[in-house]
Formats: sequence, C-alpha cells, structure tokens
Amino acid sequence: MVGTKSRLLAVVALTLMTYVDCAFGATATHRVRMYFNVGSVDIDLYGNESPLHVANFLEYVNDQAYDRTWIHRSFCCGNLSFLQGGEFYLPEPGDNAPDLNSVVSGETVLNEYDPSNGLTNSPGTLSAARTADLDSARNGWFINTTDNSTAFPNYTVFGEVTRGFDVVEFISSLPINHPYLASFGYGTAPINNNGYVYQMQVVERSLLDGDFDSNGLVGASDLAQWEQGFGRLQIEGPDFNGDKEINSDDLSNWEAGFGRFDGQTTFADFEDGDANRDGTVDGFDFLRWQRSVGSTTDVAADGDGNAQVDGFDFLLWQRNFGATTSTLSGILAVPEPTSFFLAVAAGLLALYRPRR
Repeated sequence: MVGTKSRLLAVVALTLMTYVDCAFGATATHRVRMYFNVGSVDIDLYGNESPLHVANFLEYVNDQAYDRTWIHRSFCCGNLSFLQGGEFYLPEPGDNAPDLNSVVSGETVLNEYDPSNGLTNSPGTLSAARTADLDSARNGWFINTTDNSTAFPNYTVFGEVTRGFDVVEFISSLPINHPYLASFGYGTAPINNNGYVYQMQVVERSLLDGDFDSNGLVGASDLAQWEQGFGRLQIEGPDFNGDKEINSDDLSNWEAGFGRFDGQTTFADFEDGDANRDGTVDGFDFLRWQRSVGSTTDVAADGDGNAQVDGFDFLLWQRNFGATTSTLSGILAVPEPTSFFLAVAAGLLALYRPRR
C-alpha cells in the first residue's frame, strides 16, 4: 500500500509541475532555479518583453555570480512586500562586516518597463532593482510578494515565479532585525535559525521538464545524467569552499575554522566550516562532512527542485521522453486554469484510502 500511495503522489506532483501559469500571457524564453538554504524557486524569464534585463540576469547566473549571495532585504510595510538580493556574498573568515564581498556589477541596463505588455509588479514577479535613475539596473533583483504595481510603476519586470512561491512566502515570514545585521544597516534582512537566508546556487534550466542536459530533447543522454547524479546530490551539505564538490579541500576549510565561533559575537554561516549553522565550528560539522564526502552539488538532474536526484526525477524524465522544445507548447498547454489540476489531484488522492 505504501508503494501505491507513493505512485499516486508522484503522479499528482508531476501533473501539477507541468502546468506553467503566466499571469500576463507572456511566453517564457528561459528558466532559472534559485536554490535557497530553505528551499528552491523556479522562475520563468520573459526575453521577448524584457530582452535586455533577461540577458543581463542570465549573464550573472551563468557566471555563478549569485551563488552564496544572501537576501539583504525582506521589506514589509502595509500592503508593500518584497524580497531583495543579488548584492552581497556570505562573509569570508575574518570579515568584520556582512557586506564586504559584493557581487561585481556589470554595465547598467536601460529601463524596459512597458505597461502595454502587461508585465507589472504583481505577486510573484521578478524585477530589477535600481536607484532613482530609471536606467541604473545592474545585478540587484527583487521578488514581489504582494501587488506592488502602484508602488513600483516604472520598475522593469522580467520574470515570474512558477514554482516555489511558498518558499518565497516563508522567507518573507521570517524574523528580521538581527542586532548584528541591523548595526550595519540591514535590519530588514530575514533571519533563519540565527543565520543568513542565502542562495546556495542559481542555475539556468531547460523549459522542458526532464531535459536535464538542456539540449532541447528529453532522451537517453538525460537518463545518463540522472544515473550519474542519482543519490549523490548534497547541495546543502558541507561544501565549505564553494567548489561544488565535497572533498578534502573542505576538510581543510573546517580545520581552519575549528572552534573560532562562539555563536554570540560572530554572525556565523556554514561557508566558514559551520555545516549545521549552529554558530560553532565543531565535531558535528566534521561528521556531516564525513557522511557527505564524495558527493557533488551538481543540480542538473534535480528535475523537481527538491535538492535530491531521486526517483521522482526519473519519473519526470520518463513522462516526457522523446519530447523536444519544439513541442513544448503542446506539453504545457492546459484546457483550464490551475483549478483543473487541483481537481485531478484531489481525485487521484481520493483513490488512496489508508487501511488499518
């Protein structure tokens, strides 16, 4: 019976995942996934409506410039709420401030806000952070968690959350005003377990579910990628030096940091060897490294974004085997809104009745 339940839940998950709801009628041209230390978020990008901003954002993504950057703002005032990031890396050992390591900014991007294309700062949209200068956007971004179209009428929208908005809402619900961060002017940064909320990785993904190698075809090469990664993904593990491999180099990083944190005077993070983020680099962090050594943080075959390469990803590949990006619109086409899929999900789950 456990197997039956698992299969039903897998069908429900895959059914819901294949629906891409764009509130504006825009067609996604690219997709990225943000792996936060509290969950993952998929975002579709609209390169037809905001080509300059999409190209700019993807340049930072593919340069891995957003990996290990922390969310420095979780703003909520009345009906205005958003998350902001893409500016600062997690501190290095010995740093005496949280913002010493900034993302290297490229050229500014011309404002592409156009009310005629329907892209407004509504809940779940990804927009470009900037100064009062309309054409000053660079690497900063923010995700709207409420309808901010009135508050931000001229801020360029170039993407939308299509999966994981619950993660966004969770981050927005976290406490703020940590004394250490507030002393540096970041009193609205969200705090999770006395630590930063940060992006472990930000990666570009295929718009086609199951296309793990992003070659536009769900085929044998994707299965090979899944087999290679099966059970090895350890994205939240002790990759202390950020090289996406858990090996002896990370052990050296742990040894360098051993005992240096007391959990009070330093705002600790696992980058410095604190794998379990309890404020102290100790034996528990070594044990976590020991369990994970030999793993990788390659997320290519993690189709559903749960930070594991597992059977659900195989089912995703199996369902779309043979599909290509040219048939993508057919795969994603749906006759009714999301409620249709919720009804299907409810019907499938109703088939399963627990037995004593």
